[in-house]
Amino acid sequence: HWRPYWNPGLAREKRLQVVSFLTKHRVQALLAEYGPIGCLFMGACKDAGVPLFVHFHGYDASKLLRSRRHVRNYRELFRAAAGVIAPSRFLADKLAAIGCPFEKLHVVPCGIDPSRFQPSSREPGRILAVGRLVEKKAPHLTIEAFAQIANRYPTARLEIIGDGPLRERCEALIDKFDLRPRVVLHGVQPSDRVGAEMRRASIFVQHSITAPDGDMEGLPVAILEAMASELPIVSTCHSGIPEAVEHGVTGYLVPEGDVNGMAEAMATLLTDPARAAAMGAAGRARVLKYFSLEHACDRLR
Repeated sequence: HWRPYWNPGLAREKRLQVVSFLTKHRVQALLAEYGPIGCLFMGACKDAGVPLFVHFHGYDASKLLRSRRHVRNYRELFRAAAGVIAPSRFLADKLAAIGCPFEKLHVVPCGIDPSRFQPSSREPGRILAVGRLVEKKAPHLTIEAFAQIANRYPTARLEIIGDGPLRERCEALIDKFDLRPRVVLHGVQPSDRVGAEMRRASIFVQHSITAPDGDMEGLPVAILEAMASELPIVSTCHSGIPEAVEHGVTGYLVPEGDVNGMAEAMATLLTDPARAAAMGAAGRARVLKYFSLEHACDRLR
């Protein structure tokens, strides 16, 4: 119980096994996904003389920073690592604030393959949300925002792909506002289905917030996929989202928890399809320039 508190690394036998593996295969560098995994391997990398790079993603650079144990371990990790990677400048700044040297920090957003996403046919009134039904993605707030404009746009629909612990809460809201069948929870779907839904939608929405336990997004891949599909984005000023979505250019951003603002942003795009189309086109151009998989891999290498 106490060993991980004082020593976040591998136990001696496993550490020796890792060192043996790294030496035998003449490994030139090790990339650890998530901060705690970097802590686990930093001792073995030091023993093997292998540079360690650590790729943070979201909860490990937000929620875990509330733990003094993790912050202490991270500071040791920052000294040992050759490089630290974050998906957004926002999260990179949070790591810098607890002691990561700026010269070791690199911002590399998780890129997508734009060729997998074609411009949407923009079915009028079709709004799409994709993501786990968890606190930091706040699907219940998206439903509440849609409920505010449902009577003004009787043909509008909200399609939600994803599942999670907030499903029951979302179902209750759908019944409370009498939104069946205009709000549909599709559950978990394969990537091909997600792409197909994006090719039909006219707006993409995601109300990301900081969860009560401190968990935050990095830069949601679903938003980048929607931009690649030429969908205007309605989201929040949360974590790395403003680094991808330009407010008033590729979509609209509202403060976290601003249900009224989100509702009006959706209403604006439903009322003005030409503006929505222009924002969608600007979003795809931005993804091609800054957030493609090729661009991300080049940065990572």
